[in-house]
Amino acid sequence: MSESSAALDNILNLDREENAMIMAELCRKDAKLRKAIESVGPFSIEKRKERSIFGALVRSIIYQQLNGRAAATIYGRFTDSFSKKSCPSAASIYEATDEALRECGISRPKLNAIRALCSHQLEGSLPTEKEALLMSDEELIEALTRVKGVGLWTAQMLLIFHLGRPDVLPYTDYGVKKGFQRVFHPKETDELTDLQERLIKRAKLWRPYRSVASWYMWRVLD
Repeated sequence: MSESSAALDNILNLDREENAMIMAELCRKDAKLRKAIESVGPFSIEKRKERSIFGALVRSIIYQQLNGRAAATIYGRFTDSFSKKSCPSAASIYEATDEALRECGISRPKLNAIRALCSHQLEGSLPTEKEALLMSDEELIEALTRVKGVGLWTAQMLLIFHLGRPDVLPYTDYGVKKGFQRVFHPKETDELTDLQERLIKRAKLWRPYRSVASWYMWRVLD
């Protein structure tokens, strides 16, 4: 059996044995990453509360280019405005006025992206949960990024935090790159022009669990 075929296909809500297996494999493959893992502790990620791909994408759009606390505040205002605890339906959002949505703190570009996403959802052109299970990471990214405002980063966040795909490397993410620099190039405090290239190259060691290794890059910054 090949290494990739033996790998777990979902990293959400792992049991203790599965968690230990992934950590042990990453530690064996990369000694520097092992130090980060030992410092942070066990990997822990749970599926976010959005029930659909549509809802997860709306959340990711709102979170784009914001720190976690500010994004959570805006997203909370957004769901509260519909008297919901998670993302409302596409129809409900579509019927809301621009003014009401902007009052939540959603920028004009993000509002336009959410409107475009609603159109795709109402037209039935977004993959469903069942359809997504049969699609590769590359196929899903291609399908999702057809929507205006949904870029590579947004699609990758959905793959990791909503679908639990184990081998996603969000190499454009600022936090992942800064965490990588802290772990692997701590003496080089200046911005490295080739940091992204170094990350992609190093991450070849982390297959088939690049999502988990990326999570550790985020956590070392906490």
